[in-house]
Amino acid sequence: FAGLWTDSRYFLQAAEQLKGTGIELCKLGLPETLDYPEWLKENLANNSVVGFDGKVVTVNLAKNLQKQFELKKIKINSDFDFINDIWTMRPAVTMNEIFEHKIEYAGKSRIEKLNEIRTKMSKLGADYHILATLDDINWLFNIRGRDVAFNPVAVCYAIISQESAELFIYNTKIPSELKSQLHNDEIQLYDYDAIAERISKIENNKNILVDINKINLWLYNSIPTN
Repeated sequence: FAGLWTDSRYFLQAAEQLKGTGIELCKLGLPETLDYPEWLKENLANNSVVGFDGKVVTVNLAKNLQKQFELKKIKINSDFDFINDIWTMRPAVTMNEIFEHKIEYAGKSRIEKLNEIRTKMSKLGADYHILATLDDINWLFNIRGRDVAFNPVAVCYAIISQESAELFIYNTKIPSELKSQLHNDEIQLYDYDAIAERISKIENNKNILVDINKINLWLYNSIPTN
């Protein structure tokens, strides 16, 4: 069986594009349609393995899947990007330059915003805060980009501590003037792909703040167990 689950916004489009593919359209929201977690639970044998790419699945969704699968001892494996193996015309990662979101529009400087976040972190007892959502990060650092159609955001990650602010973004995307401004505000710049290794090296016994509805499982699994 091969199925594609979507809601009513895409019923017509999906039906048209799936013609002749052998993929069955599963219409979410209809009484007769099981959502895919329930479908998997109903159709997979005990001790099966469900595979997905941990970079595109939130921690909360993964935990919910695992909870639903417990009775049938179905395991999850989040280590593989299966779509990449068959997506022959996959677009390259965008390398559009980012630009400054000026203070007259932002309302607050990035330093002011960082101080507010650190105050909140202190109240929560957090030593580090990992950010993975583009709107949050672009807001925080007063940057904008053209990486996502119809959204003025740049693809990046961030880690905030009481002593540092680390922005993970491809170096070629940052114009020299903005790079100087970020350095002047003591923002440390790292390569986009270095985020998981950096998280794995956070010191022992530190408290890390994450939003499990927004951080992906790949980053979450990079956090040291202690």
